[in-house]
Amino acid sequence: MAQAEKYRYNAERKSSDLAEGIKREKGLIVDIIRPRALLLIGHRSQLTDDNMKEDFRVLRQSLKNIEVILYDELLERLKLQKDKIYLD
Repeated sequence: MAQAEKYRYNAERKSSDLAEGIKREKGLIVDIIRPRALLLIGHRSQLTDDNMKEDFRVLRQSLKNIEVILYDELLERLKLQKDKIYLD
């Protein structure tokens, strides 16, 4: 988590340099505003009891700029996105 926060902090601090690099390399004009980090860890089945589930919930809510998601949650999100794309 500390490493993710460090990356996020540096992205925020160097946002103008990052935006210029994206413009130069990809030809896209972007504004970098309040970057967030995504931490992908574990699987829902590893949360074996109510205490672990509650601790994980508290951890998630305590982090301001880091989103913590589980692998199976990411897979669910991707499936939902795929369904949205193919339904439209």
